[in-house]
Amino acid sequence: MDTLKRLFLAAVGGSTMTYEKAQELVSELVDKGTVTVEQSKALMEDLKRSVDEHRSGETEQSANDLAEEVADLKEQVAQLTVVVQSLVDQQDGSEEE
Repeated sequence: MDTLKRLFLAAVGGSTMTYEKAQELVSELVDKGTVTVEQSKALMEDLKRSVDEHRSGETEQSANDLAEEVADLKEQVAQLTVVVQSLVDQQDGSEEE
């Protein structure tokens, strides 16, 4: 069972197979007698857990990336504020003459 489980998870993890396609594959394995119903339930639970962990990791990474981008944008805004203020000061100085 462990070898079959690892092989199945590797195949699913290595492809862009959707959860529904994985369910179809497991159903076919059950129909052919390759795995039992209990084994298919375990495979689907493992797949769901793997997908959830992967999604959680992606979400965390996306949040970190977004935080970095926001920090970069804040820095750019601060720099632009200085430039704009400098231009305003120059404009005010030239109007006084």
